[in-house]
Amino acid sequence: MANKQSRLNANKYQAMIVCENKESIQLEIHLAYVSLEEAITKIKIANKTKESAHENLKIANNKYKEVLSSIIEVTEAQTFFWQNAVISQLYSIRVTIIIV
Repeated sequence: MANKQSRLNANKYQAMIVCENKESIQLEIHLAYVSLEEAITKIKIANKTKESAHENLKIANNKYKEVLSSIIEVTEAQTFFWQNAVISQLYSIRVTIIIV
């Protein structure tokens, strides 16, 4: 009888561990999904910012060609554009890492 009770307790313990592992895995999956959604949102924002920076750069170049602005404005627009291009790529890399 004691042996049967020991096996029953062992089975209950195993079932409890399986349940805890399942819950832990579900939590990890949920956290990964949330992290992926967050990264995708950041990519969308970074891409829109990059598009805006590109448009700003075109405007700055056109104004410079028409002698309506200085080279400093063009340089600032270039810097802003390239900073945002790099940020956009970094977010894309982060999503790739999350998926892998």
